[in-house]
Formats: sequence, C-alpha cells, structure tokens
Amino acid sequence: YIEEKEEPVIKEETKEYNIYNIDFDKLISETNDKNLISMHKYFKSVEPTEKNKYTGLFKGKNLIFITAEAFDTIAIDKDITPTLYKMANNSFVFNNYYQPLYPVSTSDGEYMNLNSLIPKEGVWSFKQTSKISMPYGIGNMFNKEGYASYGFHNHNYNYYDRQKSHKNIGLKYYGCGNGLEKKMNCKHWPNSDKEMIDATTNYYIDNDKFMTYYMTVSGHLNYNFSGNNMAYRNKNKVKDLKYSTAIKAYLATQIELDKSIEKLLQVLEEKGKLNDTLIVIAPDHYPYGLTTKQMNEISTTDRNDKFEKFHTTLIMYNPNIEKTVVDKVISSLDILPTIYNLYGLSFDSRLLMGRDIFSDNEHIVILSDRSWITDKGKYNSVTKEFTNTTNEEIEEDYIDRINMIVNQRYSMSSLIIDNNYYKKIGIE
Repeated sequence: YIEEKEEPVIKEETKEYNIYNIDFDKLISETNDKNLISMHKYFKSVEPTEKNKYTGLFKGKNLIFITAEAFDTIAIDKDITPTLYKMANNSFVFNNYYQPLYPVSTSDGEYMNLNSLIPKEGVWSFKQTSKISMPYGIGNMFNKEGYASYGFHNHNYNYYDRQKSHKNIGLKYYGCGNGLEKKMNCKHWPNSDKEMIDATTNYYIDNDKFMTYYMTVSGHLNYNFSGNNMAYRNKNKVKDLKYSTAIKAYLATQIELDKSIEKLLQVLEEKGKLNDTLIVIAPDHYPYGLTTKQMNEISTTDRNDKFEKFHTTLIMYNPNIEKTVVDKVISSLDILPTIYNLYGLSFDSRLLMGRDIFSDNEHIVILSDRSWITDKGKYNSVTKEFTNTTNEEIEEDYIDRINMIVNQRYSMSSLIIDNNYYKKIGIE
C-alpha cells in the first residue's frame, strides 16, 4: 500500500503584546465616576505594542540613563566631544528624534523621559506624582527585577522637589545637600558632571545588576566665560573656534559632559561591565539659553523652524550593538516603553503615552501647544497648517484623527495624576 503523507501543520505564530490582563469592563461596571469611566474606556481602546525582535535584548543587563542638561545635536563633534560623537554614531542611531520643550523646562523634560506621560498644564507634574502610586516609575520597575536603582544630581538635591518625586519612582537619590556634597565640590555654578561621575560610580558599580539615573547640570545656561564655571574651565579647548562667544561657551559646557561620559565608559570597562550595560542619554530640552541665530551658526538644520528647534539627538549605546539606523519620528515619551521592552520587563504599553520605538505602532511627537509630527507630516496647531512630508496622499480624516489622539493623551496624562489611576486599576 502507499503510505499517505500527512500535510505538515503550519502553526500560526501567535502575536505577543506588552500588556496586562486588565478587565476594563469590570472596572467600568464598578464605578459611577465619569472621569474613571472615560479613562477605562480609553485605555481599553488603545492598541498595545507587540513584542518584537528587540524584546529582552538587554534582559538582566545594567542600565545607565542620563538626562543631560541642554544637550543638543550641536554639542556633538568628533574633535570637541569625541565620546559623545562615538556614542551618537554607533549602536542605535535615531535620525528623527525630538525633545519638545514644556513649561517646567528641565523638570518636565525629566518627567517625559522617566514616566512617558505628558506634563499636566499649570503644575509641576513630576512633583505632583510624588503623592500618587507610580508603579511604572523607572526605579520601581527595575527594583522588582532585583536591581539596585540609584539617582544622582549634581545640583541642589531638593530642586523641583526631586527628593520626593525620584524616591517615589524607586530611586535611592543623592544630590548636593543630601550626601553628594561630601563626595564632590558642590560650590561651583554650574557644578561638574565629571566630578559627579567620579563621586558616584562606587555607589552602584559592584552590584550584580544596577539601574542608575543621572540628571546633569554642567550644560546649564548662561553661556559666557565670566559667570559659567564649566565654560570657563574648558575655555582653552574652544577659544580658537570661529563662532560667537555664546556658542563657544555652550560647547565648553558640553565638553564637561563629554569628559564625564568618557570617565563613565572607562570605569565600566575597567570593571568588566561595559558590554553588559546600555547607556541612554537624552536631553531635558534644547539649549534655550542660545538664540536661534546663535544655534544656526552651528546647526545643520534651521532652528528658526517651529519643529526643527526640537529635532535633536537621543543616544542608546552599547559597544556590542551593531550600528542600527532608525528613521521613524520619535520623542522623549517613547524612551521609557522602549527601555522596558529592551529589558523584557512586564508592563502594559496602553498605559503610557509613548510607544516602544521598535514597535510598528504609530509614533507621534507632541509639542506643548498640541502641534505634532508623525512619519506623514507636521501639523501646526496655531495656524492649523499641515505639511505633508511623504509623497503619498493622506487619508481625509488623518489630521482630525491625530488631533483627537493628541488631545486624549494630554487629558489622560493629567487624569492619571488627578485620580491616582495606576493604583485604582490595581497595578503594583
């Protein structure tokens, strides 16, 4: 007899998402609160991000996340800031990264970087979160995985009430005034990022797994050589450049940041930890201590443009990552979900306002006046003008649809704070 060959069974790959099993229908049925009902309905409707080939790439590895004061693409130069140049042009390279400026400049920049929420208007959002449950705060997420999580700032520890907000997101936090002043000179203005690195690596470097956050200050305005200690300190390295004094002073402050990162890489290398550490460097905001005319002396894009002003550099560096160029339009809100996916952490992507950079989801850069940028174009909320940046026609309701998403993310970010929402839905 002839043996019949069985057809091979082709298994459909089941898609996996970064999502929790939250019963929003049950939550809706249990409340009469209109705000909560609208939130439950909204988050139920959000498309989660799919796990992808980058999920868990850094599982169990170390993380150093730096929010760098007034860091910008114009600070990156292979001769002036060689370490930043090397990192920005290797590993993951993001060509269309935007860091919008919100009213509480540095604090709002940190807030978006570390929480993936849009700042609430009229308040210090990060300070507000110290009163509510923040399970998705970066320290809290890594602490659950057995990491030692630290935060450092080389200026007054209680500026913007960071001692409350940073502790609440799970960081053991030190600044000038609660310990750091014993380890470094906190009397300059601004203080040295390099001295901060020298003073702090001992806190965490010998842990099996660490997550360390730095908020730098060397790059702070004003950009001159008389009142800015960091500019004065590095003046010799910029004195012959053919730029205005303000640009030279700005670059001199960024040299101090570069020296600090160089030292950090050196310590990691010496301890055999560099290959097992991802280093993320994001600005808090563009250097608004410079005029657009000054920035344009050195910028390759026109900083008079409403959108290009915020077009800057995000660094995600690890020496083992092959150079990977990413062209999609992304912003500071997207950093946190990207990190959580890279580390294979368990989170519900619907509850954050950014999206994992490596996901196929739509990415939207949201400016503080609700203007926006997507892969399809730029919308100016003041003039109501849309500039199509593709060769395709966009669907008729596209602008309305993105406007609606932007408005929803704005209101949901505020409502999360106002309603202690993560706690209400039982996320620990």
